[in-house]
Amino acid sequence: MGFQLIAITKRGAQWKIFFIPLHQRLQDNLDLEWSDQYREFMKEIREVDYDPAYETNSDERYRLEEFVLPEWLHGVTSETCISEDHIDTDENTLKSIKGLAGLGQNDNDQRIILFQSIRPSRIIRPRNSLFLSRNTCDYPDRPGIILDSQVSAVYFEKDRKLLFRNFRTANSFLPLEIFFSEASEKEIRQLLKHEKLCPQDIEQTLKDSDQWFKKRFAMLRNSRVLDVFSIDQIVETAKEHRLDLELDNNRIVFPSEKFRARRLLQFLNEEVFRGPITDTLFETNSKRKTD
Repeated sequence: MGFQLIAITKRGAQWKIFFIPLHQRLQDNLDLEWSDQYREFMKEIREVDYDPAYETNSDERYRLEEFVLPEWLHGVTSETCISEDHIDTDENTLKSIKGLAGLGQNDNDQRIILFQSIRPSRIIRPRNSLFLSRNTCDYPDRPGIILDSQVSAVYFEKDRKLLFRNFRTANSFLPLEIFFSEASEKEIRQLLKHEKLCPQDIEQTLKDSDQWFKKRFAMLRNSRVLDVFSIDQIVETAKEHRLDLELDNNRIVFPSEKFRARRLLQFLNEEVFRGPITDTLFETNSKRKTD
């Protein structure tokens, strides 16, 4: 059947796909364009196992191996997708589109799925856009979708491998939350009440806890650093990094001031290191082990 296109929608917690019928000429053009985007996505890249503490460079792609497609997408191919419900012009359907998936094969004849993220601004609605025709602008009389110029993720069916540029983008059209943990307010409260911590102001810390903080609290919880290492061990390590930890009754003071709290979380999560040559303290964006 060749290249086929489907829309990925989400209403509440309900995911659903729709087949997008294409005129033959458009289908051929999209096949070529998305193939070029796939080659650009894969060109001289380095795959890195997904780590929420690591930020990829432009030549790197996150990797999730043994990735099982969600039930609503599992087993869907360029041959079978035509039996899915066809996309319609219903306003609620258009508003629920989270991404597009191109179904096809790579140069090695392996089945792949190419994903593009679709933001609400990429949905063309009648009387909400201007189209130029013969030097005159007019409203479109039907809705449409603005395609992106690059793919956001690629799934390899045979290897069950997902590559993607950005977690948040990929998570908008694939449910990846299971691979990304953010501590809840209850979990942050429990962690701050750990016997080795002395929080200055729990409520202020909760108020300041954005995504970055929630992720680091989850990392600290999962690492069990506070359970495994003694106060003396943590303080001694801090001194080696020339970091001053404030203590109160042999507990580490968790500051209410956001910048200091950030520094403490970076230290406890081993996201700081001292340069071996300049002895300068740096932040690291990776905790992946190296050879």
